[in-house]
Amino acid sequence: MDFINKIELQGMVGAVKIIPVNETKVARFSLATNYTNNSKGGTIIIDTTWFSCTAWQGDKITNIDSLQKGSIVHIIGRVRMQNYIDSTGQERQSWEIVVSEMNIL
Repeated sequence: MDFINKIELQGMVGAVKIIPVNETKVARFSLATNYTNNSKGGTIIIDTTWFSCTAWQGDKITNIDSLQKGSIVHIIGRVRMQNYIDSTGQERQSWEIVVSEMNIL
């Protein structure tokens, strides 16, 4: 049986850090998506969700150097959870999107 871990997002890039690694590059960036809804009173509510993303330069991601704050991107990837210990000794979890395909729109 195959299991599925796939996410597709389109949104605006926040902070970007591009790191050279050996002969390639990796981009760590934040991505904001918006969901718009109307409240019972008719007020428009915009719910913004931020995602932490990691993209390695490769066959399907060739435009890492063009990625910058404010870019609109469409990504496909998978969700990865990591456990870590914070500075106070508390065990925490973080979630990131490991990008397999990226298009800057």
